[in-house]
Amino acid sequence: MNTLKKFGLFLRYRLAVIKADEAHKKNGKKYFVIPTKTGKLLIVDRKNYRILKRKFYLPNESLYKDLPKECLYCTPDKSERGGTIQPLKELFRIYVKYVDGIKVPPLKNRIRIFIKKVLLRYI
Repeated sequence: MNTLKKFGLFLRYRLAVIKADEAHKKNGKKYFVIPTKTGKLLIVDRKNYRILKRKFYLPNESLYKDLPKECLYCTPDKSERGGTIQPLKELFRIYVKYVDGIKVPPLKNRIRIFIKKVLLRYI
């Protein structure tokens, strides 16, 4: 992986961790940083996790109790228990491997797919 791309991923990951910590300080809820299919990062709490699951953005087989094990970072709850145990460097390496494994189609194919979707809506 390109060093510049890895640095961009690091900034994205660090910003997501900072936003999760700020949201936790604001209301004391437990927040999770999870990757999407495209490699972006989502910051969700329990309520938003259920909404995403209901709208089929997340698979139905995923359970909330498995989320702390599968997430890239989690904040502690109101009583300051159950935060991320692994060091952030190790979690960042997991994120880089995940993004490196995603196969994004070339730009021309993405545009063709988008045009087909738009045409199918209006036909």
